[in-house]
Amino acid sequence: TEIIQLYPNSNLSFQNLQQNYQLFSGSANQIRAVFQHFNPIVVFTQKLDRQILFIHDRLSDIKRIRDALKVNKNTHRIVMTIPLETDEKIEGLHMVRVNDPRKLKRDLLRLYRELEKFLSGE
Repeated sequence: TEIIQLYPNSNLSFQNLQQNYQLFSGSANQIRAVFQHFNPIVVFTQKLDRQILFIHDRLSDIKRIRDALKVNKNTHRIVMTIPLETDEKIEGLHMVRVNDPRKLKRDLLRLYRELEKFLSGE
């Protein structure tokens, strides 16, 4: 995917969640259980020490696993595109609003910087 090309020094791979049982496992298994039936793409480092799940507009599901996201925020993240405006803040979640081109551009730039820090362990 294109996200891998944005971080060429991170040695990233991607698979759908159902293809690899090591993705979002262990302490992040609650997150996996919620999204497994959607079979989203997960981008991850070779050591599996950083994993990013991509999903569209599942805020209600994410709210149910808010605590699991917070606990795993240093190793697991979710990037969600969302068509509506929201002020919701959840640790471990990156929201990209797609309803307004200016907000989309701002969110994508912020996402790039935040994921760069996440992947480098900052």
